[in-house]
Amino acid sequence: MNVRHPGRRRAAGSRATGPRATGSLAGIAFVAARAVVTARAVVTGRAVVAGRAVVAGRAVVAARVLVAARVLVAALALAAAGCTSMPLAPIPEPLPEALPWQAPGTSGAFLGLKTEENDSGSLDALFFRPGARVTRVIESSPASAAGFVAGDVVLAVEGEAVNDPGALDALVARRAPGVRVTLSVQRGDTVNDVPVQLSAAGGGASQAGDGAEPRWRLDPARSRAGWATSPDGVVLASVAPDSPCTRAGLAVGDVVVAVDGEPVASDRELIRRLATHAPGARVSLTVRDAHDETGAQRDGAAPAPGRPAHEVPVVLQDQPTRLTGVHVPILFSWTSSPDGKKSSLDVLDLWVLSLFRYDREEHERHYTLLRILGWHAFGFSVGEGELGP
Repeated sequence: MNVRHPGRRRAAGSRATGPRATGSLAGIAFVAARAVVTARAVVTGRAVVAGRAVVAGRAVVAARVLVAARVLVAALALAAAGCTSMPLAPIPEPLPEALPWQAPGTSGAFLGLKTEENDSGSLDALFFRPGARVTRVIESSPASAAGFVAGDVVLAVEGEAVNDPGALDALVARRAPGVRVTLSVQRGDTVNDVPVQLSAAGGGASQAGDGAEPRWRLDPARSRAGWATSPDGVVLASVAPDSPCTRAGLAVGDVVVAVDGEPVASDRELIRRLATHAPGARVSLTVRDAHDETGAQRDGAAPAPGRPAHEVPVVLQDQPTRLTGVHVPILFSWTSSPDGKKSSLDVLDLWVLSLFRYDREEHERHYTLLRILGWHAFGFSVGEGELGP
């Protein structure tokens, strides 16, 4: 006889369903693990792909930058090779050394000089120097009696500067006839003090000049200064505001006793030594200052022979230049005059065809677009003048 026990059956049933539940949980865990692994793999793959894309992008950018840099370097090299320059002002040649002053001792009237501006004499490089240049000496005049000749340059009358013919006439007109005046006159590389006795216009006698007394010699080529021989050395007698001596800190009255360690005894010897150096060269001058420790000028200007000397480096006058052209074939071409008043720019110039051209002359500017064999599609001018077609 079979007796059923419901409680036991349920217990047995409960034990029977336990392994099935465990298996289901394990399956779910396995699936979840695979999903996690798959997700990680996807993320990793995407990261790798993104990283490769970034690296590839950076490589492309670097390559493009390199190509652009090479093109820029090549363009700069072409532009540098096509650059031209010209000197702004030529360095003058050393002045002639031996031009003696002679006074024939004739008589005449007034001063008797015809003068003109003391310019450079070159239209290509025109500039003006101090003084009034003598073009003609009237016969039997005080100037003729004093020994003036054409080519002399009058720098001053009784210490008052002369920078043009009108100034000379005015300074002489202030003096009464018969007055004896001293004119500072440059002949060649020497500046002389020349005594002249003025006479009334149209007549009167003039005493012969007592002979010119050389004051100092000019060096326009290297030091741009005037030098005078003294018992203690070579005295700096005159100096331009922008001369090499001024830039080196030298002052009027300073005495140079040596150049690059070699003693110099006269102004001409000093000028000759400087002339042996190339423009822009550096020399060492042994100098005794004409000023004391406080900066005040000593009595008599000239320093004592026993005053300590020191070395002063001086960079000699150089020839300044100006950029006058930059050319890169086909791409562009820029030119300018040495004085900077005129300039032009061509862009994509193929000789028969030009994309753009710009011309400037002082205050006027002209623009041209698309020029073909002299014909242009569009152009206009601004400013004053007649640059436009």
